[in-house]
Amino acid sequence: MNGGIDVSIRPYAEGDLWLLEKTLGDPGQMVHLNGPESIEHIRKRHNKFLAMSADPRAGCPVHDSSRLS
Repeated sequence: MNGGIDVSIRPYAEGDLWLLEKTLGDPGQMVHLNGPESIEHIRKRHNKFLAMSADPRAGCPVHDSSRLS
């Protein structure tokens, strides 16, 4: 039902910066949202998400990046 992509919910982690860079930093994805965010803003958001994930009840849906090409 999910097209063969593994999805899990886990706390946001240090290694998830790539996800923000690939989405919020992508001009094509952000074309209707005032353009891509700067790397500085992405890193600030990343740190904010890391702080929020310190709560063990917090989670972020993350797909298995090993299956990306």
